[in-house]
This record gives sequence, C-alpha cells and structure tokens, in this order.
Amino acid sequence: MVMRKVLKGFSEKGDGSMYLPPVNALPENIANRKQYFEMNGLSGKKIVIANLVHGTNVEKVGVSSEYFIPVTDALVTKESGIILTLTGADCFPVYFEDKTTGVIGIAHCGWRGIVGGIIGKTIASVIEIGGKAENIVLTIGPGICTKHFEIKEDVLSYFLPYTEFIQRDKDIRVDLKGIIRKQASEADVLSENIIDTDECTYCLPEKYFSYRRDKPEHLEAQIAFIIQFPHRKF
Repeated sequence: MVMRKVLKGFSEKGDGSMYLPPVNALPENIANRKQYFEMNGLSGKKIVIANLVHGTNVEKVGVSSEYFIPVTDALVTKESGIILTLTGADCFPVYFEDKTTGVIGIAHCGWRGIVGGIIGKTIASVIEIGGKAENIVLTIGPGICTKHFEIKEDVLSYFLPYTEFIQRDKDIRVDLKGIIRKQASEADVLSENIIDTDECTYCLPEKYFSYRRDKPEHLEAQIAFIIQFPHRKF
C-alpha cells in the first residue's frame, strides 16, 4: 500500500512577519522564516517562493527551480521534499493535494487572482503534471471574510459573474470564499474534498496580520507552505 504524507501550514502573528521580497529583505523576517521551518521539522529542505503580483500565473516547480519564482501567484509540483511557499495577510492561501499521485500546489488568492481564474488554472496545472480532479483535496486557509471585504462600484463589474456572492446594503461586500468554492466545483473538485479552515485574518488581531485592518507602513504577512514527503510502502 502506497501512502503519501503531505504537510501544510500557515504561520501566525506570534511567529513574526514572514514577508520576504526578492531584494532588501529584513533580517528579522529571514530569521523568523528559518525558525518557523525549524519548528515544523523542515530544516534543510529545498524552499521555493512565489514572488506575488496578484495575478494568475501558475509555475510548475522541480528540483532545479530557483529559490524565487518571479511574477507568479501559484506553485505546483510532483516532486517530493520541496517546500512551496507564499505569503498572505488577508488574501487566501489555497492548498491543493492529490495524495494518490503525490501532486501538490498552493495559490495566493486575492480578489484579482480569484476573478482572474487562478483557482481553475492551478487545478489545471495540478492535472497537467499527473493529478486528478476527483482526487484533489482543496483547503482554503485563513483570509478576509465577507463582513470585512468591502468593494466600491469601480470594481463591481469584475464580480458580476458571481452575483450570488455579492451582498448589498449601504456597502457592497463579497464572499470570496464562496467564489473559490464555486470555481473549484466547476473544475470538478468534489464538494466533500473542499475544506474551509474558517478563519478570518481581519477578525483575529491577536492571531494574524491583516493588511486591511492594520494598514502597516511596512508590509507584515504570514507564510503559507505545503510539502509532500517521499511515499512509504507498507
């Protein structure tokens, strides 16, 4: 019997900021990352970082991939032992795993990426490298809830294909997680395989950094990661 172990996580405010740009990274943020991965037993593993641009590009990662992947918001791999990472501070980290084939992925899902189709594109990439839609477990990590995701009329048109997830009162608010779930279902991910961690970064100031809530002068963010370990036979 072949068993594949997938480990995924999302840091918390108490772990320190994990924001790491390609240049001029703060030494304390580098130290925070090192300590966090050590704490999770991942020292010495190959790390790949998505250099986020709020787009929809998905990069296929392998053992020869660079440390920083430019201009991308999602990473997928079929290789064992590679830590796929990205940051978030209201945008949702979404994890993809097919434990049967060993294919994994992670996507940074802000509203622009979501309406641009990053969920479907990441699922398609998982399938291209060997995954199967019916085997994909999709987990929605902590991000901003409907109550705190307010939009203005100037961007409303982007959400019109998802009118069932728009709430109108004196303000306009959008259920981004609802759109993620719908897009995943449309890409043939089984409803029972869509998992919601059900935490809002904005609502939990003691636990998470939130860009919309805190409006920091210097960006502070959590790190999301996923890794697949070599399979074991029993």
